[in-house]
Amino acid sequence: MMINHEPNTERGSIENRCGFVSNMSGDVPRVNGQLAVSCAFDDKSLKSHLRSDPDIQWTNIDKSTNILILTSDGL
Repeated sequence: MMINHEPNTERGSIENRCGFVSNMSGDVPRVNGQLAVSCAFDDKSLKSHLRSDPDIQWTNIDKSTNILILTSDGL
């Protein structure tokens, strides 16, 4: 399961933190006109408007599990 952290999806949360989401023609939605994602760990200029808590999904792994794929978009 993949969860995209897009500004339009989390607009309410961003606006509750006194930020804004801009939608310029031909561009992707951006937090405060800058960042194209709504979850970041260390962007000092936007830190107060973004969330940094990770999305975690628990899955049982047992002997019937054939493949396990762990992914991240960076740390």
